Amino acid sequence: MSVRNALIILNFSAIVVVAGIIAYRVISVRRNPDHKEPANLTVFEDDHTLETTRLEHVLRWSLICAGVLAVGLPLYWLREPTRQAEEESGFEHRARERGAVLFAQVGSDDYEAATSLACATCHGNEGVGGAAPFTLSGDLTPTGNPVQVSWTAPPLNTVLARFSQDQVTDIITFGRAGTPMAAWGIDGGGPKGPQAVDDLVAYIGSIQLDRDGARDQIAEQTAALIKSAEDNIGRAEEALAEAEADLAEAEADPDGTTTESEGSAARELVLGAETGVVAAELAVTNTLAWAETIATAGEGELAFNVSCARCHTTGWSYLNTLDSAIPLPSPAGGGAFGPSLRAGAELEQFPGELGFEQQIEWVTSGAENHSPYGVRGISSGRMAHFGTVLSADKIEAIVNYERGL
Repeated sequence: MSVRNALIILNFSAIVVVAGIIAYRVISVRRNPDHKEPANLTVFEDDHTLETTRLEHVLRWSLICAGVLAVGLPLYWLREPTRQAEEESGFEHRARERGAVLFAQVGSDDYEAATSLACATCHGNEGVGGAAPFTLSGDLTPTGNPVQVSWTAPPLNTVLARFSQDQVTDIITFGRAGTPMAAWGIDGGGPKGPQAVDDLVAYIGSIQLDRDGARDQIAEQTAALIKSAEDNIGRAEEALAEAEADLAEAEADPDGTTTESEGSAARELVLGAETGVVAAELAVTNTLAWAETIATAGEGELAFNVSCARCHTTGWSYLNTLDSAIPLPSPAGGGAFGPSLRAGAELEQFPGELGFEQQIEWVTSGAENHSPYGVRGISSGRMAHFGTVLSADKIEAIVNYERGL
């Protein structure tokens, strides 16, 4: 049992005792309504009793109380240096527990239907990353019709290695415009107050990987990107073969058509199969092009795609070359949540050799909100810092790649 719990029990017991004494006094007065002589007329002890028995009784209790103080104060003093630290630790522990409940998804041990925000549904259990459903509006799609996509949700087990606690608090509070990340804080129009947001940040802090773990995770993401680009070629070719087989079957029409309605249905079937073949052929073309891009990418481009394209390339987060209805990403670094890096934008922002070093520092450490950077740049406080999760060599490769866009 902790000292805190023991004190709570002691105080509760004292309240019960005092309440019991008061109740007894009230009840005893009602049961014994005999008139008592006023205290100033009541015969008290004589001087001998007052100066011996009664005085000794009072002194005895005074000695006991003084002993309690003499022992209690040093004991309190002995644990005082650690009390504040223990209280802070206890507060953080309770905050992490509440944050775990908010983060949990349906089916997990910490999930509570009335409380949980189900963050793990998109970001994965333990914040390893995942996917979120999202609907692209028609003006962003090739067909002009809204399309349902699977948006790659970033891992949160390294987020505090890339952003400060204040930045993560702002992201949770205000969300990310144009993405599935909704605003969860009251200030951003969401349902949760500052304490709940702080609890989420506390929980996220408890699942962070160390530097080596974060770098290993990025290496795994890079390998998965390369493998996915290769594997999708086979999937796209299989889908094309199936679409061609469907078209051949529709054109064969083994049963023939005897009525006008049957003929119309057959023509619609053929048109639908032809549309499927065209879409499958486009998917093969897109998949081969993307696989070629990844296969020929240098270290800087690969690192950019894994760590930077989410914010600086429109469409990267929902890239799916197997579905021709989903638009391909814009040119690398063309801008999205973050600004465009193309057409020499970085050379203008960070000119010359000194600018190269400044840009490396910018990618490595970022800058606080409203702080200056580069040439007349003022930080919005949204730029991540990658000095922990990426090696100096990878950051230099990314900067070289960005300066060549």
